[in-house]
Amino acid sequence: MRRKIIAAALALLLLTLTAGCSAKGGSTYEEGLRLCKMVGEIAGDSEYISSFYSESSQDVYGGVYDIAENIADGRYDRPEKVYSIDFPDISDLISSLGEDEVPRNYRRWIRSLPDEDYDLLNIRFATSAISSINSGLETAAVSLSSVCSIGESYVDRDLEGLEIYIYSFRDGVPIAVFFIPGEDGAASASAVPLLSQELDTSTERRLENSLEEFFSPLDRFDVSKIDIP
Repeated sequence: MRRKIIAAALALLLLTLTAGCSAKGGSTYEEGLRLCKMVGEIAGDSEYISSFYSESSQDVYGGVYDIAENIADGRYDRPEKVYSIDFPDISDLISSLGEDEVPRNYRRWIRSLPDEDYDLLNIRFATSAISSINSGLETAAVSLSSVCSIGESYVDRDLEGLEIYIYSFRDGVPIAVFFIPGEDGAASASAVPLLSQELDTSTERRLENSLEEFFSPLDRFDVSKIDIP
């Protein structure tokens, strides 16, 4: 199952390509928390949720409203803990997989990329991988995690590279937020609820262990706890 999750993330990344971190608070933290609140609000909007699911789809998505209610019942005004995740480089993944999983021509293509394109590839890989934590869940949970995800642009002149925060709440599901810098102070942020019960966010070490379990054979995760303003 774990290898399937990391393979799913890589597959999603390949589809995207063929189609087309410091631990700090401040504006990055506040923007992420604002998106976490919006995830809870979206999950609690029954009219919005029902617009994605017809009565005929209940056999496939049965239980989706219970999952949405569970997300919405959380309190997202202040997290219990927030972690910054330094995700392994895609080269670490490539070197840990066999040629039957990553063809030789793809490996050569990775090595030939200019630095700017390689950085973009790493961003896409990390965000796809974290989001794929939900991929091993039942169909309703996987679908709803996508429906309740949200992203927007904002201004953050201090953001220099991809940052990944996982917000952990005493009463609420963990939420991953990705912060991606643009040009001239522009940035984008996106949030996705993480619904797997196997994700342990109680301590830095336990979260590291969870990520290593999800993304085996990758094992170079650096998780740091950030100060909550």
